[in-house]
Amino acid sequence: MTLRSRQRLLASLFFCLLTTLAPTLSAAGLRIVTYNVDDDTGNTGNTGPRTPMADLSTILQGIGNHTLAGNARPIDVLALQELHYNNPSTSSSLTAIVNELNSVYGAGSYAFDTYVGTTTGNFVGNGPNGLIYNTRTVRLVGTGVGIGTASGTNSPRQPIRYKLHPLGFQNPADFYMYVSHYKAGPDTPPSTSNATRRNLEAQKIRADADLLGPLAHVLYTGDFNLDQGSFEPAWASLLAPGNGHANDISGAPANWINDAGSAPYLSWSSSSIVARDDFQLVSDAVLNQNGLRYSSGTYQTFGNNGTTAIGNAVNLASNTALSDLANRTQILNLLTTVTDHLPIVVDYEIIGVPIPEPGAAGILWIASLFVRRSRRST
Repeated sequence: MTLRSRQRLLASLFFCLLTTLAPTLSAAGLRIVTYNVDDDTGNTGNTGPRTPMADLSTILQGIGNHTLAGNARPIDVLALQELHYNNPSTSSSLTAIVNELNSVYGAGSYAFDTYVGTTTGNFVGNGPNGLIYNTRTVRLVGTGVGIGTASGTNSPRQPIRYKLHPLGFQNPADFYMYVSHYKAGPDTPPSTSNATRRNLEAQKIRADADLLGPLAHVLYTGDFNLDQGSFEPAWASLLAPGNGHANDISGAPANWINDAGSAPYLSWSSSSIVARDDFQLVSDAVLNQNGLRYSSGTYQTFGNNGTTAIGNAVNLASNTALSDLANRTQILNLLTTVTDHLPIVVDYEIIGVPIPEPGAAGILWIASLFVRRSRRST
């Protein structure tokens, strides 16, 4: 074979590999979960943890095995609330959960961010927020960034912003996640202090997100504790116009409240479904720009598909959720005992970023191999 023939063959191989690998990898996805795991201190004496980690691991595996729009995949990013309070050290919950996941998926498969979010105390319900990620599919860019500080008049638990990079793609695939646990508690007129504090936190997060620009791919995740549903000021602040304009991708009515009409979206409590507390909202870019894109129809309250009547537990026989899982009964039972919240599970695609890093490196390696062989033959 002449040098010119080898060069033509090399060009043909390069083109074939590029056109074959790029579309496949550009359609790759991420499974992102937000979960209040109820593993805070358990009491004011800072004893705990109180969440059985082996059982929690079974739930997390079930999330990975569950089919959404025809696809099942292990969790890629796990946003967490009510971690065990070990401040100023990293929460022991993160270590425990990562150890459980790595025992299932292999050593080094999962890691956690080391940023320690502030809170206003170590009492029950006030553990910090955190993040765990699949090291084989995403990379944490830097560490978490605290948004303001926890206080008794604003955010009781510091919201944290994370920047993540899907492995195998160029920088336009980067995205941001806010992990929050807003002030809990109903508001009975004339007192509206809890709703006011939730709104202050929402405004603080939106101000930070707006600075990221109109093309930033942003996810707002966590336990929002919206007692009055879409009629809360915090909801209006999150969905207000601007660079960080949040969109509700759940399919819930525009005007929703914690009632039977919101049945498929209620996430608290698993033993008596009454409230929509947990969310994944997305910025405009996640809906209309290249990069991280919401995979339509995959937003799900894990363990609740609307067949559980309000006020009932998700492990009742009437609940038909998770029918694709062989151990669905076990998981539904665990959801009522391990944690009091249900996870929110959503799949996203990476589209319009066609040249993946490992694929490009592999193509260059093959190209260099042919070049070396061609040179030796001349």
